[in-house]
Amino acid sequence: MATTATDSKLTPAKDKMATLRALVFTHQKQIAEALPKHIKLDRFLRVFFTNVALTPKLLECHPHSLVGALLQAGALGLQTDPVLGEAWLVPFWNGKRSRMECQLIVGYRGWAQLARLSERISTIEAEVVYEKDTFQYAKGLQPSLVHVPALEKDRGPIRAFYSIVKAGNALRVEFIDYMTRNTFTSGTSAYGGGPPLNVIGAPNIGAGGP
Repeated sequence: MATTATDSKLTPAKDKMATLRALVFTHQKQIAEALPKHIKLDRFLRVFFTNVALTPKLLECHPHSLVGALLQAGALGLQTDPVLGEAWLVPFWNGKRSRMECQLIVGYRGWAQLARLSERISTIEAEVVYEKDTFQYAKGLQPSLVHVPALEKDRGPIRAFYSIVKAGNALRVEFIDYMTRNTFTSGTSAYGGGPPLNVIGAPNIGAGGP
C-alpha cells in the first residue's frame, strides 16, 4: 500500500510521542513520589499527554525538557490542564543549545493555589478593569478601591489590572496602571510567542471584555 504525504508527516510525530511515553515511563516512580496525595498519577499523565498531542509544537521540544516540566508541575502540585489554568507547558527556542525546549509557566490560578496551600494567605484575587467600568482607586492613610464592572457585553479597552491579597488580618492591593496588550506581550519572545494570555486570569485580554 502506497504511503501518502499525510502518513509521512504523521510518522515522525508518532515516533516522537512513543519516545516521550517511554521516557516518562522510566520516570514514573519519581513523578508519583513528587505528586501530592490529592492528584492521581494516571489523570496527571493523561492530561499531560493530551496537551502534547493537541499542541504539535511541544513534540518539537527536547523530550527531557518535557519530562523536566512534568516533574516540576508534579512537585508544585499543579495540573497542566488548560481548563484549570494552573500551569502551562510552553515551547520556546533555546538559542544556547540550538533546540526547542519546554518550560513550565505557572498561571495566575496556579500561584493562587500555591498561596492558599501555604495557609498564610486566605484570599487572593486578580481583576481586569475596562474602559466602561466604574473604577476608583486611592492610596494614602485610608486606601480604597471601588470597581463596578459595566453591564454591557462590550466593556471597552483595558484600562488597568489589580490584585487583592489578604494574609491574616492584613489586606494588600497591587495596582498596575494601564497596560496595553502590546505592552503585556512585548517580553514574551523568549517563549516562542509567549504563554497563553489567560495565565493572568483574563481569558480575552484586549478583546473588549471577558
